[in-house]
Amino acid sequence: MIAGDLNNQTLSLIDLGRKEEAESLLRKALELDPTNPEAVYNLLLLEWRDRRIDDLTAVRRFKEIVIKNHPGKWLPVYLLAKLHLERGDKKEALELLKPYRGVSSEVDELFVKAEKIEGMRCIRTFVGDERSVYSVALTSDGRYALSGSGDSTLKL
Repeated sequence: MIAGDLNNQTLSLIDLGRKEEAESLLRKALELDPTNPEAVYNLLLLEWRDRRIDDLTAVRRFKEIVIKNHPGKWLPVYLLAKLHLERGDKKEALELLKPYRGVSSEVDELFVKAEKIEGMRCIRTFVGDERSVYSVALTSDGRYALSGSGDSTLKL
């Protein structure tokens, strides 16, 4: 089987709630083709939704593994834009998609969808927690945030 076939099978397994099997197939797909855009995207999405990685790690890895190895191709950019929309960064998604409008109907549809999304944008990114952040409380004026992370620390 080729990597694309294995990736397609994983989508069915995910729909059936069989995430462990899906992840195993994705890893096999990546053994065959380590930079397969869809397989990398789906594996990162699984890891992120399972809280094994955060959104910024997913974006960074996707860029390192896929974007770097498929320069100028629309599909990797499209998938990266989908990751940004998933994390609520409409602006970044639109910037990525803009040069690829008209290249494929998928890009055009995602661009229109992204334009219609309201109320979601990345305001600020915080760094410094070594482990996953499990909770965040914001003051009513939005000036301060208190986060609690997996290393049993609180950060203001």
